[in-house]
Amino acid sequence: MIAVILCAGSATRMYPLTENFPKPLLAVAGRPVLDYLMDQIVDLPQIQAIHIVSNAKLFANIWKS
Repeated sequence: MIAVILCAGSATRMYPLTENFPKPLLAVAGRPVLDYLMDQIVDLPQIQAIHIVSNAKLFANIWKS
């Protein structure tokens, strides 16, 4: 089974936090939101791959770190 995580939204309702930074990478309790989701998915034995659907804002910020 393949997990598909949709992270391509603009998150305009969370402005100004997301104006220049993607929502999935916003920190909650010191960790990006996406980390919490990934922790749950990788523990599922039936998951063979994880695909993240992104936009340019998320992609650019992932590769900066």
